[in-house]
Amino acid sequence: VPIWLVMSGTCQAQGKLVETKALLDRSLAVTSKRTAYGRLAESDVHNRLGEFHILCENYSKAEPALRKALEILAGSQGADSDRTATVMGNLAKVQMNKGRHARAQELCLRALGILERLFDEHHPQVADVLETLAESHRLSGDETEADRLEKRAAQIRVQKRLAYAPSAVTMQ
Repeated sequence: VPIWLVMSGTCQAQGKLVETKALLDRSLAVTSKRTAYGRLAESDVHNRLGEFHILCENYSKAEPALRKALEILAGSQGADSDRTATVMGNLAKVQMNKGRHARAQELCLRALGILERLFDEHHPQVADVLETLAESHRLSGDETEADRLEKRAAQIRVQKRLAYAPSAVTMQ
């Protein structure tokens, strides 16, 4: 199953959306028949399906897939995993695109709390959630908070580039 997930990501990056969906459906069919590790893999597939539907701007299909991923994670891994935070960040994107900015912001704040406890406040996944939170604030009319959050996310991105390729950043 993990190879199908990887292949689906590759197909999605290449714009092959029909193949992406077929690989995700195939993964889901296999993972839903397993236990333990299979449940975590199943949650990963539901999350990827949600991401796929977000990419296609089909939020009515993304939401149930992401809710199913959260349900599985709550039963198998607890509420404080990085997988849970990732799904919450994706669900926040759905809520934001449905105009439910308060709910999107709530999900982002919960995801941030989890990620900052597990990693630190400068982790790249924190920047991802900050960018979603900033967009939600911007769409709800709070430009000041959106700017603050975007600056924090940008600082994380620069800090990580410095950590992994210091000469490339300083030469620019």
